[in-house]
Amino acid sequence: MQIEIQGHTDERLSDHVTARLEAAVNQHADRVGRVTVRLTDVNGPKGGVDQTCKVTVQLARGGSIIVEETAKEMFTAVSQAADRIKHAVGREVGRRKDRKRG
Repeated sequence: MQIEIQGHTDERLSDHVTARLEAAVNQHADRVGRVTVRLTDVNGPKGGVDQTCKVTVQLARGGSIIVEETAKEMFTAVSQAADRIKHAVGREVGRRKDRKRG
């Protein structure tokens, strides 16, 4: 599994993104091809709830899952997106297993 981070980050944020997303998809790592994380500050220095984390997971056998979260702080947006992607990937893997059995 490969994690690509796009956007302005420092080492602390980059480590946080990597740790949270590895933990989120680790259970299904054999079914995940690439994880792309795009971090953006929508309003720039104006402030407000505008820190956005968009996560795209490319599944190994085709298809992708996209989750986007916005929060006041980037660390929060990343954590929320990682939680959502964990559930979404698990749900999709479960569906694929059910189709394969059926």
